[in-house]
Parts: sequence; structure tokens; C-alpha cells
Amino acid sequence: MSKVYFLETDLKTFEREPKMLVNFLDKTELFSLIKNKSLVGIKMHFGEDKNKGYLKPHYIKGLVEKIKRLGANPFLFDTNTLYRGKRTNSVDHFNLAFFGHNFKTLNIPLIIGGGLKSKEYIEVDVSGKHFKKAKITSLLRDVDVVLVLSHLTGHMLTGFGAAIKNLGMGCASRAGKMEQHCEVSPSVRHDICVKCKKCISTCLAEAISLKEDKILIDKAKCTGCAQCISECPKGAIKIAWSEDYALMQEKMVEYAKAACDLCGLKFFVNFSLFVTEECDCMSKEGSPAALDSGILASVDPLSLDKASVDLAIAKNKKDIFKDMHSEVDYSSQFKYAEDIGLGEIDYVLEKVSYEKRT
Repeated sequence: MSKVYFLETDLKTFEREPKMLVNFLDKTELFSLIKNKSLVGIKMHFGEDKNKGYLKPHYIKGLVEKIKRLGANPFLFDTNTLYRGKRTNSVDHFNLAFFGHNFKTLNIPLIIGGGLKSKEYIEVDVSGKHFKKAKITSLLRDVDVVLVLSHLTGHMLTGFGAAIKNLGMGCASRAGKMEQHCEVSPSVRHDICVKCKKCISTCLAEAISLKEDKILIDKAKCTGCAQCISECPKGAIKIAWSEDYALMQEKMVEYAKAACDLCGLKFFVNFSLFVTEECDCMSKEGSPAALDSGILASVDPLSLDKASVDLAIAKNKKDIFKDMHSEVDYSSQFKYAEDIGLGEIDYVLEKVSYEKRT
């Protein structure tokens, strides 16, 4: 069984003791993976505009400094979103993260993977039930160590979000995100479309045309790259989000497996602090929907997520994720992840105490 390390704490204590994270991770395998001159990619979610729940830069400042002291070269990274917002293209995404959410204070590079408009990716063999290949950001191929830092939250489609979602959705190209989310091609809201034709010029598959004074999408030609969604200035092009929650989770798991297979050394940390009902993609402040459990870490993303959920349930004495999204059976992702070799459901929990140093 995989080992999951656990430090019990709450957000107030964690913010008061900034050395807590490094002290905790010293007890794990993480720093033994990092060698001199290693390129260490720190995968994070930088938070949507107006969101307050995301992991803040000052949480990991000590961690970044520790990685530098090991002689390695850390950098932050994420990918652009499928939906419209402040993280749709790399310029807006960078500006929001670096300046708006103050990640510049870490004094390390911040890279938005996948190119300016998320067109750059590698097709990775996955041979799953739904995909033979997954469209993963090419950045992962060249990183020596990938450190995935995830904020545990609820999620309307997957029940909860943590390491597996940060891998599967967070490391996918825009086309890959669309493959996971929907079963049909985008459609046009003709009532708000202004027929500017930007979608036509951006569609490499030539699937969009202006006919009978309407923008139309040929579903037979559409490749699902979702570029038209990001180009439309009015938000008139929409996708039909999948409501088959088990299907969505299985697709996400296959993408997480592909991302893991593409990168070499990897380590995962989940923060079960300020657990909100929805993920950090939501453009709203949000509020805690559960009691804090603490910080967890492992080399196994499946064991880590399972332990994070189990501990949150135990701490709150009820299934908080089922309460948040009663229609979603999030357990289906655990079984499927084990079936395709992403990790192990069963785990050994090693509790770590914080040793305050002067």
C-alpha cells in the first residue's frame, strides 16, 4: 500500500507558522527527488479572478526557497481554461496570477503551458476505455521533477477536486479539456452572435461557416479543439457540458494517467484547508464549507486523494462532498483510477507532528 503523510492543522495555524510546510515535507521523500540543477515544475491552480480560496503564494514561499537551496531551478506552471474568464489565454492568465494574485513575490518564473492559446500539446498513449491518446501540455515532457500542489474542494461534476483533477484537467490542452467535458461539438447562441467571423478564421478544421446570415458549426468536421470558444468576443459559442458524472470522472482519470506517464519524477501535496463547495475556478470569494483537516503528501495521487477525502469526512463526521453535490458519486473515480494503474486506493497513513524550530 502507498504511504500518505498527514500533518493535522487548520488554516489559521498554518498561516501563523509559515515554516510548517517545509518542516512537514522534510519527513517525506520529496526533497530526496530534487537534485542540483533539476528543473522543478510546481503545478498549481492560480485561482480565477475574484476567487479567494486558491493556494496563496506566501503559503509556499518557504518551500520555493528550500528547493533553491538544494541547487534546483523551480518554476510555477498551469494551463489555460476551456471556459471564458481571466485565464483563457496565456497573457491574461499570467497577468492575473503574477500581478493580480501576487505570485511575483516568489521570485521564480511562472509559465502557462500549452502556448498562447493552448494549441501546443503532446499526444500521450493512454489506451483507456474512452481515449487511446490524451492531449497533454508538452511542458511536462521536459521537467525533471513535477510537484503537484492541490487545494481540496468540492466540485459540481466530479464531487471533489484535488490531485487527480489537478493532473487530468490541469495538465490537459484546451482540446483535451473539451474531450473530457463534453460529448458534442460547440453550438452557437444566435441571439447574441454578432457575426464578426473571428470563429471562422480561427477554425483550422474549416468546420465553421456563415450561411443564411447565421454562423453554423459542422459537427462532422469539428475536432473539438475549442479555439472558437476563446476567440468569440461575445461568448456566443457554448459547449454542452456532460452530465454523466461517472463518464466525466473516468475521462479525467485517463488524462491524469497520461500526464503521470509523460512526466518523470513526481510528488503530490493536498491542502485540506478552507475547503469550499466549488473549485477555485469560480469567480467568487466563496466560504469554507467544512472544517480543516490539514496537509497531506504522497508519491501516489490516488492514495493521496482517497486519504484526503477520508480524513475530511472523519473530521466533519459526515460526507461533506456528498452533502455539497448529492447527485455525484465521486467514488467511481477511485475504482477506475486503480483499474488503469494510476495508483492504489488502499494506503498507509503516517501522521507527522509539527516540530516548531527557533
